[in-house]
Amino acid sequence: ALKVTLLARETCAEAGRRSIWQIGQPQGGIDVLDELPSPVDFYHQYLRNEGGPFAGIGKPVLFRGAARKMPAFQLWTDEYLKEKYGDIVLDQVETEKKETRTKYPHEDWTMSKFLENYDKTDLYSTANTPKQLGEEVYLLPLLNCGGYTKKLASTVTWFSSGSTRSVIHKDAQDNIHCMIAGRKEWIFWRSDSGIDTPAMGWVSAEREAEKDPAFKDAYGTYVGRLDVDNVDLQKFPRWDQLQWWNMTLNAGDCAYIPRAWYHFVESPPQRSISVHMWFGSKGKDKFDDTACKALEKKGFDVSDYLLRFSDCSFGWEPENKSSGTKCKMPTKPLGLGKKPAQKPSDGSRSKSEL
Repeated sequence: ALKVTLLARETCAEAGRRSIWQIGQPQGGIDVLDELPSPVDFYHQYLRNEGGPFAGIGKPVLFRGAARKMPAFQLWTDEYLKEKYGDIVLDQVETEKKETRTKYPHEDWTMSKFLENYDKTDLYSTANTPKQLGEEVYLLPLLNCGGYTKKLASTVTWFSSGSTRSVIHKDAQDNIHCMIAGRKEWIFWRSDSGIDTPAMGWVSAEREAEKDPAFKDAYGTYVGRLDVDNVDLQKFPRWDQLQWWNMTLNAGDCAYIPRAWYHFVESPPQRSISVHMWFGSKGKDKFDDTACKALEKKGFDVSDYLLRFSDCSFGWEPENKSSGTKCKMPTKPLGLGKKPAQKPSDGSRSKSEL
């Protein structure tokens, strides 16, 4: 997987620079699975990584081909999206592909307007996934039960013509990220690697703006004083000591990114669509098999694709105990496994919830 970065590395080397890909202690790729683990195996082996080298902080893993089974993978051409969803509003369209967090996004573009402009500009949709699009994207079966559906934070659809680059940052929640079209290259650093310090170039943008005009209008916390294309190791020497792992996320793949793991993401110059979902960590909780038993009692196989994004509510916040989320009990799977033994007689969705 590291071979895909060679061109970028050589380009930087020719210019006398060392990019973020050329420093540190590369550990190779993360785990790659061709079969999805069960909800309980995912909890023990990856979310908690019990007895493993990442115990307590989670272990990233790539699920090869897991998004190929979703309707979005086959359907989401520009023509289809414009015809069926042209009027839906994208609530965040960035105006830069290399993220700096200093420019305000558009907040009211329709899908049609975005599609007419994205492939000839630096536009990059990072909108909350519209409910309508959520009808064609499924939760991975490993989240069907275990308690995860009670802690669904938010979902974002990333859409651009490629050549995007993120800042180095971390997320507060666990993340399932699925690639619908295109490819993304990732670097991961452990959550306990101490990157969130001034000595590593970490900033709180709002506070930084009070003393540095370069951060005016910037937002959030991230590595804001490091140039990923030309890393200053004299100023930030510890970056050359950090272990890191890489991942190539191809169209049809999904990945689990544990909460608080630092990461950098870039994409080649090609049409790129991905959908991710942040959810609350169960790392400190016991695995809750209540929903597993409920699904099995209804005749479902928990390894099937059962729950669409549109079937679920989002908005869980760890500080708000009343912000729990839920998903409607399905009436049939996506059509990839056995069908349930029982269905509501009227063919409608059951009022039961997970």
